[in-house]
Amino acid sequence: MTTEVLPLRQAPSPSEGECATRPVAEQILRAFRTMFTYAEVGVEHETLDAQLAARSAALSDASNRTAIAQIGESIIHACRAAVAAVARRQELRRHDIESLVAVVRQTVDSLASGHAESSAALGESTSRLEGLQRVSDLTELQRRLGAEVATLRHIAMERDQEHARTVGLLRDQLTTAEQQLCVARAEAMVDPLTDVANRRGFDAAMAERLKTVDPSSPLALALFDVDSFKGTNDRYGHPAGDAVLRHIATVIRASVRQDDVVARIGGDEFALLASGLTLSQAEARLRAIVQKIAEPVGIDGLLVSVSCGASEYSAGDTAQTLVGRADAALSDAKALGKNRVVTRQAPYIRNLLRRYK
Repeated sequence: MTTEVLPLRQAPSPSEGECATRPVAEQILRAFRTMFTYAEVGVEHETLDAQLAARSAALSDASNRTAIAQIGESIIHACRAAVAAVARRQELRRHDIESLVAVVRQTVDSLASGHAESSAALGESTSRLEGLQRVSDLTELQRRLGAEVATLRHIAMERDQEHARTVGLLRDQLTTAEQQLCVARAEAMVDPLTDVANRRGFDAAMAERLKTVDPSSPLALALFDVDSFKGTNDRYGHPAGDAVLRHIATVIRASVRQDDVVARIGGDEFALLASGLTLSQAEARLRAIVQKIAEPVGIDGLLVSVSCGASEYSAGDTAQTLVGRADAALSDAKALGKNRVVTRQAPYIRNLLRRYK
């Protein structure tokens, strides 16, 4: 039996292996360095690129297959590190752009509560932002996102202008409302029939005067009551009665100073609060007023008269005590025959002591 010896395949010589491996490795290294040029790896770029350059130089200097194989292993590690660096950089860029898109989207949401025109424009912007999620080219994504930011800035500027106009309109309306409120408050303090202060206005003026009263400056209070006013209304009618009340208010108002308070505090009752007059000075002024009121009012046969009681502010007085003395003096005037002025001084301390013994 003849045994045939098959020839073994001869292993390639080192020179042949070197020739087959080196060009492939060099192409890989050139490809990775080109990728680095366009990948914008960042701070890792220089170190990794230097490592790839060193591997390329070592590969060029290798003289046999063993050396090339050893260098090839380091080349693999360097290329893996480069690929990981590029992937991290791309992920960071994608994350940065997604974050920016989220900020812009929040801006859209915050602006979306405005008028219909702005809301429509923002709705279109929202649609475009949603479309950006499908853009794979980062450069194109940045360009479109920049355009969208410019659009949103323009919308925000228009909203600011609209807001300023709205604020201005509201400010004008508020000013008008305040003016109307002032008028309403003033009208609420005025008696519509006689055009002098009403009871509310008189009480407010009295409280203010007593709160700021100067002890060195006298303050007099007078109360007027129309004599037999019911009979006037019964005989001549209410229109005549209204004319009497207007006549009395006009006479009192014309006889005092501008800052004195004249008020109709009841149906046929009037009050006068006069600063700077002592009780004796006020008494003379009040008598002249009572005489003036008694003159004819233009209705045939109609005689008008008033009774008046007056008091002067004294230390320790309140509105109640001051009005109480004037009201007591008015009762005295009625009892003495009407159509006259009666005053009542504040009680002396000895009188107060006698009263409470």
